[in-house]
Amino acid sequence: MSKILIPLEIIAFLSRELPGFNSHTELDTLFLSAGIASDSISNENKEKKVQRKLSNINDTCPEPIQKLEILLNEATKPLMGNDFPYGYKKTQEENKKKFKEDIETELSNHGFTYINGKILPSKSLSPVSITLFDLIKNRDVSSINREFDRALKSLNTNPLDAISSACNILESILKFYISEKCLELPNTQILKELWKVVKEDFKFGLSKLGQDDLQKINSGITSIIDGVASIRTHESSAHGGGPESYIPEVRQARLVVNAAHSLAIYILETWEAQDSLSPSPKRLR
Repeated sequence: MSKILIPLEIIAFLSRELPGFNSHTELDTLFLSAGIASDSISNENKEKKVQRKLSNINDTCPEPIQKLEILLNEATKPLMGNDFPYGYKKTQEENKKKFKEDIETELSNHGFTYINGKILPSKSLSPVSITLFDLIKNRDVSSINREFDRALKSLNTNPLDAISSACNILESILKFYISEKCLELPNTQILKELWKVVKEDFKFGLSKLGQDDLQKINSGITSIIDGVASIRTHESSAHGGGPESYIPEVRQARLVVNAAHSLAIYILETWEAQDSLSPSPKRLR
């Protein structure tokens, strides 16, 4: 079996992004974590260093994707301890979060899925969980329902993972809609900001609604999105095991998963209706 190489587009992406929040020393540490020896070339900048090392992984390692997997897990790992300059830890955590979101998208665009610390070719995933983006693109509601069913099945054993899975599906739908409609991604790609972009394209802005009931529904959806996003943020903190970590009860996790599920299907069905009907200034969705 021929080895799977790191796509050149991913190498180019990482060469641009990793130097933005890592020093030369930190980059060396990242590559050391993947078993790539530290070396130095006179006057080599950080971008060239990342490009060279990733290209060498493709050339010399029997399993380049496995090396990339280790590298990305290290690059997105939360910072431990508090012995940092003022503001550094918060800034780095924000950088790592954005980087993780962006690399997930890049890998998805090039035939891979980065999930639970693993990089998998899309074709190797099970029929139920393959290519979430394909399911979204085809508005395959029944298959997406099964994705949420899988999240519900893990409620009793791991409510945090159930919440994370449901939120990831909802977030993916919003991002894919924005991409397909050629809308501008918000600077901060969190659920609340993604929903604002989609909501406006749905003609669901408050200024365009005359009925009080629809205004209340719009406000309620926005509140649910905000709440789901906040719980997912707390869930991420809980995985870190800090002193204020909170593990939700099963009933609470079920509420979050079901809320995300209902919103996801609503968005997909509205999207379908929007594409199948000619635009009308009087039509309310």
